[in-house]
Amino acid sequence: MAFFTPNEIVDLIVMTVAIGYIFSKIFGTPQSDDYDPLKHYKKIGF
Repeated sequence: MAFFTPNEIVDLIVMTVAIGYIFSKIFGTPQSDDYDPLKHYKKIGF
């Protein structure tokens, strides 16, 4: 039978969050080829 101590559970949670943060930028949404970053500011009127 496997027993987990509270310290091991906290370590697992911390490692999962850290690894998720590290790899969060890799799996981003792809932008289209005709993306214009200034389009947003043209709508606002800057």
